[in-house]
Order: sequence, then structure tokens, then C-alpha cells
Amino acid sequence: MPLVLHNAYTPDQATAELAEGRRADTFCDGQFRVASNVILCFFTLGGTSKSILTSPSSLEWRPSRLDCHPSEELPWFPLAARETSPLERITSDQNLAKRLRLRSDEPEPKRLPPKKHHLFLRDETQSVFLYAGEAHLAGYSMSAKKPEARFDLSKPLPREAWLRFGGYEGWLVTVDHEEARLPQYDVARLEQLLDALKEVECGHVELTRYEEDTLFLYSNPTRAWIAYLRRLGDNCLFIDNVNETPEPREHFACTCGIDLDFPRDRTLPLEEGLKIVTEFFRTGQLSTQYIWTDKEES
Repeated sequence: MPLVLHNAYTPDQATAELAEGRRADTFCDGQFRVASNVILCFFTLGGTSKSILTSPSSLEWRPSRLDCHPSEELPWFPLAARETSPLERITSDQNLAKRLRLRSDEPEPKRLPPKKHHLFLRDETQSVFLYAGEAHLAGYSMSAKKPEARFDLSKPLPREAWLRFGGYEGWLVTVDHEEARLPQYDVARLEQLLDALKEVECGHVELTRYEEDTLFLYSNPTRAWIAYLRRLGDNCLFIDNVNETPEPREHFACTCGIDLDFPRDRTLPLEEGLKIVTEFFRTGQLSTQYIWTDKEES
């Protein structure tokens, strides 16, 4: 029977369905099961696990051990668990070295459909895994100092599952890369965090929530630049300040070293910018007092 998204399954049940009877090898202490047609990922979140959800549709997997497969280039993340583009030779009895030295008279490779990662999640108290669906391996580190891989789900987790696996209830507010989780009603705490921007040469704020939209503000001592991202992969919206001209341009910087430069008519006085952030936090809506455009420059 086909798996139902966001239902719970044991690893054996999930493998039987998705591998379709094919052999599935295990890697990383059972966190990956790899068949010729699919890669199944069984991740535990919370408790002693280092893996976390960064949003309802994104997860950072962090291995519990770095030496699961010592002979691999990445002993903590073997090639079989991350490779999604299989290539099968018609002359399948040839070894890999011969496959890479094709003669012009040899038949073309028979390409199989790319494998897909399927994610299954649980917390430490559970024996079954919630089926989170297909995921894209968006990236992974090559360093053992910070081993992690990021997976982006094709569909976000339901709110209940997001909260159960450690997600935040209200807002995630980031001020100069320092994160704070705030309930929507805690405007006083937000204003405390924003007050810090008035005391620094340049600052940076991000607000995001379960819906995965994000409001950005960069500040210098007198001005603010604001952008709103409706969803990942979408165009940002910017404020078109018709009361200003493009010149002189305004300079902003981030504590991480990024320098930014924007036309003055895409910026506001700092106090106005902070009010927009506060209104968005309180209502969940962009201010209607301003013109929003997807054009970064006028």
C-alpha cells in the first residue's frame, strides 16, 4: 500500500514500500537505507540528537558519529547516501574503471531515473517515524569540524509536527545573528531587541515564522532598508519611497562582513523602518502605508 504523507511507519514498512522489493543497504547506524531506486533517511530530532528543523520545510542533519564509514571521503556521510544520479552500464559485468574508459564502439550508458531522498522523522520517545515526504539534498559540509547536511522538503510539515519536533510557536527574531523566539503578543520584548539597532553603526534584523515568509531590515545610524520575502525562491518586495530621490545612495553593513548599497528611495528613516517591523510582528501583515515593489532599483 502506498505511503501516506505525514503518517507514521517503521523503517521496515517504509523500505518495503519505497524500495519495491529491491535490496536496501544501511549506512550511518541505520539512518540511511539505500536501494537502487531510492534513499530513505530516518532521522531522530530533539533530545541528544544534534539534527534540527530550521523551518517547516528544511532540516539540518548532523551525524551522531563521524567514523561510521572510515574508508569514505566523508566518513560521516557516505557517497551512497548522498548520490542521486545512478548510471547503469548495459555491460554491467565491467568494473568501474572500465566503465570510465568507454570506447567509441561501446553502447551508450543506460541512464536510470535519479534517486530521491525520502525523509522520516521521530523524536527520541518514538519507535515509528513520521513520513515527511520527498526531499532535496540542498548541500552538505566537507569539513569534519562542522559536519551537517541540509535537506529541503517538497512539502512543509504540518504545524503540529513542526511544533512537536522543536519548532517555534510564534516568531523567530534574529538581531545581528542572535536568535530569539518570541510569541506574537510580546511586542515589548521585540522593541527591546530593536532598540539595540539605535546604538550601533550598522545592524540587521530578520523576522520569520511557520509560514516561512521573512522580513529583513538593515540599518545605519539614520536610515533603514527593508525587504520582504514571501516564500523561498520568490522575488523580494521593497519599499518604494516616492518622497526620496535615488541619490545619494545609502550604505549598510552586516556584522558578518557583508556590505550593501541601496538607492535612497528604497530606504526610510530608521524610526519608520522599526515601526514597520513592529507592525509586521504584531499583525502578521505588511504595512499598507507604503508602496511595495519587486524592483530593487527605481
